[in-house]
Amino acid sequence: MAKKQNLELSRVNINLPDTLIEKVKNYANDLGINVTSAYIVLLNRALEQNDAMIQLPALLNILSTLNVNAKQLEEAQNLLKDNSNQK
Repeated sequence: MAKKQNLELSRVNINLPDTLIEKVKNYANDLGINVTSAYIVLLNRALEQNDAMIQLPALLNILSTLNVNAKQLEEAQNLLKDNSNQK
């Protein structure tokens, strides 16, 4: 069971479309959690995904660099094999 953290809570009043509220209620029922917890889970997930999207360009740049390095390594290995086969 997850440890409960002592968090400061603030009450928030917002207006949301009824269809969205119903979806969150269904989500809470499916997970067996209360509606407030469902909002917390969904908001945290959305914010984490947003952070991931912000960091995505840097990750793609690193992957591209790794791909280039892997290609260069493969070419070097092929040259070494060719040289050893010619001897």
